[in-house]
Amino acid sequence: MEDKEKLLLTESKKAGGQVLIGRKSTSKIPWYLATGFILFWGLLFFGVVIPFYKRLPTALTLEDANENVFIAERAYKNLYTLSNIGYKLTGSKENEIEAVQFILNELAQIKEASLKDFFDMEIDLSQASGSYPYKTVLNVYQGVQNIAVKLIPKNYTTETYLLVNSHFDSKPFTPSAGDAGFMIVTMLEVLRVIATTKQTFQHPIVFLFNGAEEGMMQASHGFITQHKWAPLCKAVVNLDAGGSGGREILFQSGPNHSWLLKYYKKYIKYPFATTFAEEIFQSGIIPSDSDFTQFKKYGKVPGLDMVQLNNGYIYHTKYDMINIIPRESLQNTGDNVLSIVRGLANATELHDTKAHMDETSVFFDFLGLRFIYYSETTGIWLYVCPSLIGLSLPITIYYTLQGNKKIPTAYHLQLALHGQSIILALLVICLTIFGLRSTYILLIPLIFYVLSLAFNLLTTLHDRGYAWTGLLKASQIIPFLHSSYIIYVLIVFVTPISARSGSASNRDLYIAGLAAAGTVLSFGFLVPLINTFRRPSLVVLSLLAITALSMYLASSTQIGFPFRPKTSGQRVAYLQVRNMFYEYDGTLSKDESGYLFNFQDRREETTFLDAKVNLTGLVSIKSKCDKYMMCGMPLYDYRYVQNRLQSKWLPRSKSIEPPAATKLELISKTTLSATTVRFEFNLTGPSHMSLFIQAYEDVELSNWSFLRRYLDDPPAYPLSYHIYFTYGIDSSPLNFFLEFSKADGNFNVPMFQMGVSGHYIELEGDAESLEFASTFPSFGILATWPVLYQRYIF
Repeated sequence: MEDKEKLLLTESKKAGGQVLIGRKSTSKIPWYLATGFILFWGLLFFGVVIPFYKRLPTALTLEDANENVFIAERAYKNLYTLSNIGYKLTGSKENEIEAVQFILNELAQIKEASLKDFFDMEIDLSQASGSYPYKTVLNVYQGVQNIAVKLIPKNYTTETYLLVNSHFDSKPFTPSAGDAGFMIVTMLEVLRVIATTKQTFQHPIVFLFNGAEEGMMQASHGFITQHKWAPLCKAVVNLDAGGSGGREILFQSGPNHSWLLKYYKKYIKYPFATTFAEEIFQSGIIPSDSDFTQFKKYGKVPGLDMVQLNNGYIYHTKYDMINIIPRESLQNTGDNVLSIVRGLANATELHDTKAHMDETSVFFDFLGLRFIYYSETTGIWLYVCPSLIGLSLPITIYYTLQGNKKIPTAYHLQLALHGQSIILALLVICLTIFGLRSTYILLIPLIFYVLSLAFNLLTTLHDRGYAWTGLLKASQIIPFLHSSYIIYVLIVFVTPISARSGSASNRDLYIAGLAAAGTVLSFGFLVPLINTFRRPSLVVLSLLAITALSMYLASSTQIGFPFRPKTSGQRVAYLQVRNMFYEYDGTLSKDESGYLFNFQDRREETTFLDAKVNLTGLVSIKSKCDKYMMCGMPLYDYRYVQNRLQSKWLPRSKSIEPPAATKLELISKTTLSATTVRFEFNLTGPSHMSLFIQAYEDVELSNWSFLRRYLDDPPAYPLSYHIYFTYGIDSSPLNFFLEFSKADGNFNVPMFQMGVSGHYIELEGDAESLEFASTFPSFGILATWPVLYQRYIF
């Protein structure tokens, strides 16, 4: 036997055992093979993870129509027509008439083609008016439209319905092909397939096409609180978008109805889901919401919230067009929605959903191949048990080896990996105690490490130099695929959102945290294996050099510039404001015009200054916020309110002429008692208006015609009451009253301030405003419109 093939015998003084270490197995691998080791994992990511993320089914054409399946080609044609209507702002002709008529025409054709021996189909066009508190505002709506369709199987015996919902309105300045025209045409095609197929179901299905979601989910609130069918809707499938194209993700489920996940697992053809996304959304990090909140909060209706998330850079922009949506994406979502709707329409749990309430669940998919879910209680046992094993095994090995005066390098490497497993185990236990359901992301690499460790111990591979590393590498393939997949999904989703989250916080830190977490979870048990190669320092230096080069390119060259025309623009939200302040005696004390910027990105105006946009005179409005009610500005919605201290004002010399009137008329002032007076008003103006109301120190706003709950629980000081008003098809004036109490009964002095803003979102600004807008670079995505703000004292 050759000397280098002989075995060295090392005696452990404390344990009294013997450790056999093969010379061949202790020799390190040539350093240049480390490149292949690193490339292997890179190939797994680019060759498996990303293709599986982007994988879509073949789009079916009209030639396949006889098979009673979802036809992407037909849905795509409908999407073309719907998106070509243009901007569908609530209250606009495009939304209230053209989009509604398009949907009604399609529904009429579906009803005509339906199998009348199997189904009855009822179409209901309704209007809703109401109000509810949301964030810092009271959201008041009037005449928003809902198109509800009830598909009823013949001879049905149940009075419990399944609800399927999406919205056809849009944000300003976007054709909204993705958000949510995509889901509207998906619902139309799903309805057509079900209504024309001899496949019946137990529960009637209500398809809700709502016309006011973008204004803080008004139409869905109107439906679930007022519509005649709403009390019978026992579960909902909500369809929305945070991007365009790609696959739809199960974003939220339940709550506390795990049976919904049972049906999702059974019927969904192409699963895509993660609890992590749900917990991120519910944490408030994502500055968005969906109709699912309204159904859950006001109707106590459980369900599934499914959204498009790919390409969030074009979300709510003029680039949300049909040409970036592949037909295959429609086929993917259509197949899934058709399957889950059919499954839930036969769910026995719908008869009594309250009886099937349980606890929250953990759910996720693996590369879109398998869907896994389990209860939170199961998760606690699942997380803690492997963690305890992960804590005990490494410590046992450490005490076994500590008697050796000289521990070989292979053992040092194992101890380092054991240390990492201990950290992961402690994290899993702590996060489980805190109730974080997404702890499974940490658990998966830990479980596979513990399994490989146990096998190595049983086969004594851990005592044979580096022989144990082969099994460790193989055992980390599945954790690598899963961890890199889920982190990639989250980065794809969260990165575009960070560019529209306002300038108050540094969202780059969230992205950095996700990237760091993804690296640790994907490579945590792999990177230390670089030490199995000769000259590991050379490998580390090479990685550092690549990192340094990447940082230089990102920070010092155009390669790293984050904004591109059409694909990843910088959002620029600003209002073309005319401020007019009237005193108690009716005199005009202030009349100014300018542009109010609510920067969406942390870079604020920096990139535009570099692009030679004339922003001379741009100042913060923070000092105005200390002086005036609501900063003396027409803060549009809660986002403007929350970001007000970072907002900036660019004055201009020429007055902005409002394109139409916003008129507040005092109808009457009536003394109700010795200490109470009532003011009655009439407000007319555009489809989107706001009221700011603030009483003086010795005066109390004691009653009004709006929702009492918001009056009793106002926004925190220094914010005023904020009435956010929207009308749809019904543009009649808003009549309201305010009652004030004053201890001394003197009502002939100033008692309160009221700010009235009219937002002419669907109209262009004047010539100077248009010229100013044209100076922004091509990567700037503008959201701007004229506003008249009038401050009164009564």
